[in-house]
Amino acid sequence: MTTPDQSAMLLPVTHEALLSAFLSTSLLRKVRIIAADRVSTGSRNSLLRLALDGLQDDGLSTLIVKHVTRETDPFFAHHLRREERLLDLLHRFAPGLAPRCVGLLLDPTEHGWLLMEDVGRRSLADELISTDPDTGVMLMQDATARLRLLHDILREHHGPFYRTCYAVDLDRLTSVSLRSRLRVAWKRLSIHPGAPSEPPHSLTQAWIDILRPLLGQPRQLIHNSLSPLNIVLRDDGGTALVDFETMTLGAPEFDTAELLRQPFRPLTWDDTLRLASAHGLRDASHVGDRLHLASLSRALDYAGSNARQLARQSERGALPETKKQTQARLHWYCAEVSTLIDTWPALAPLQALIEQARVDTVEL
Repeated sequence: MTTPDQSAMLLPVTHEALLSAFLSTSLLRKVRIIAADRVSTGSRNSLLRLALDGLQDDGLSTLIVKHVTRETDPFFAHHLRREERLLDLLHRFAPGLAPRCVGLLLDPTEHGWLLMEDVGRRSLADELISTDPDTGVMLMQDATARLRLLHDILREHHGPFYRTCYAVDLDRLTSVSLRSRLRVAWKRLSIHPGAPSEPPHSLTQAWIDILRPLLGQPRQLIHNSLSPLNIVLRDDGGTALVDFETMTLGAPEFDTAELLRQPFRPLTWDDTLRLASAHGLRDASHVGDRLHLASLSRALDYAGSNARQLARQSERGALPETKKQTQARLHWYCAEVSTLIDTWPALAPLQALIEQARVDTVEL
């Protein structure tokens, strides 16, 4: 743990300025930052854990600070304002489901800091990797139930959540955004010198045509990034969902696919469908088709993001074990994509890209 003087180097702002974020609450009562430490995560944003002294509140002694910059997110000011509001709404309608928001400090030109309750130190992903199979099953059942609760809350209180999400036209799941995600994933996976920089037009059109069922009904407000990395095991028991900055309106299967189709403790497809059905996260009339499509879309997204992360780790000289973990996730998502697109000949160029990326990233 760092000293106060050392922790100041982690924060591009004085402690006094950071604490000004508390002014709109009743929490500012001789509060002092004892230490600040980085939270280990694959997030694009920096996360800090602040140890506090003198915080006059029920049990809070540490806070998590999400630090976002214009460099990592051109729309950071909107995303942070929206996430602050969403966390407030979730605390009102479903206390404990997500971290409590404590405050927001915003320099609209370059930086933003969102202060949140520290709900725990281990993600569901970490726990799934290290725990025994029976405990892993129980954790997945609990997380699936929490996702069902989130969807129920978002449906029941649709109005305030919808108005918050659509104050600005961002993060909508449309044919345009799905096309953009394909293009981004293609670029991230095209690390071979001879690979085309853009997907063929025929592939892009086939991709949209195949995923089009996800653009129709039923749709609802969803988390939109519910990887097990964004579920935290609460120190006081249960789980909390985090990272609501890109919540949107879309097919609920996107959330289900991210939670259940993951490399940390992989499920068979039979178990995936059984768990989703047991918690009402799948409409049996679709016979899993929409969930397969959402899984394909999300698997390609995560294959691309892990390819980018692995490349950056190699450039920075990351530890071999760290690179090995990222590589294993990348190859799992690549295998998921390969399996799911096997029945669509029009996606053959994507199959070739995935196979080449798996070969190329072994050398990173």
